[in-house]
Amino acid sequence: MECIAKSLGKKEVIDALTLARVDKNSENFEAMQDDLRKRADEAIRLVEKYMKGGAGHAVYAKLRDLRNERLAHRQVVTKIRATGATTTDEEIEEFYQDNSKLVHILLDIFNAMAYDPEDAAKVFGFYASHFWGAVQKTGARTR
Repeated sequence: MECIAKSLGKKEVIDALTLARVDKNSENFEAMQDDLRKRADEAIRLVEKYMKGGAGHAVYAKLRDLRNERLAHRQVVTKIRATGATTTDEEIEEFYQDNSKLVHILLDIFNAMAYDPEDAAKVFGFYASHFWGAVQKTGARTR
């Protein structure tokens, strides 16, 4: 995340992204550059929120530690015990929403692609409901 913020903070990166969309001599060059800079600044603010000194750093650190210690690197035979500080559902939801927004902004900046996380959730929800409907119809059992 920090690398993304550092890159987006460089004028050369914004200039290159602008040139990928419009010709430097175009009357739209400066407007596009300003728009990309505003979006980059928004992405940087979201990233900085979770970096050291940011309001969400404690949540980010707890989730990273949970991933590292209990999910990604745990041995299958060990028992998991809840220890230490916990992260609330609200904090996790806020982190998820901020990251969805960050993905939305970055896809727009780098790929000129519109992405709406809510629309994506609806699509996946639609197919998930059909999957479970098919499971119920066939009488398949889960273990």
